Amino acid sequence: MVFNPAFRDGEELEEDIELIISKKPQIRLVLTNKAAYWPGKKTFAVSDPITTIKVDLSEIESIFIGKKSSLSSLLSGIVMIILGGAWTFAGYPNSYYVGYPQALIVGGIILAFFGGKRTLLKIYSRNEKLQWSAPLGFGKKFKEDINTTVEKLSTWAKKHSILLKQT
Repeated sequence: MVFNPAFRDGEELEEDIELIISKKPQIRLVLTNKAAYWPGKKTFAVSDPITTIKVDLSEIESIFIGKKSSLSSLLSGIVMIILGGAWTFAGYPNSYYVGYPQALIVGGIILAFFGGKRTLLKIYSRNEKLQWSAPLGFGKKFKEDINTTVEKLSTWAKKHSILLKQT
């Protein structure tokens, strides 16, 4: 089942947020006057793992918009650096993977320094939870796209008196 929200009678589309970065869909939110929809994935799917998750406005408890934890990014970056270093020295001199371990080291350094600046979105409800963190990216357009997404979601939440936590 492809992500395809089916609206009820009297339900009107207010925001259709689709963030695409580097030709890859990152997040998709369909916000109406009665509910919020986003794509979900079935863990054990025979044919198509994509489903549509629907949460009524009355079920949404809060929305969190903030920055990803700097500590988790720092620890992940250090682990990547250690693994890249171990892979580099373990494969020497007959390494078939020239470049991959070094890319892991460089990626770990970048993640350690810049990973804590990524945007984090969380939508909490009684039964469902959406958690999305922005990918690591640079550039003016990238930041504008993330900020536009955040503004649309926060405006929608304020309009419907949903508890909004921003940091």
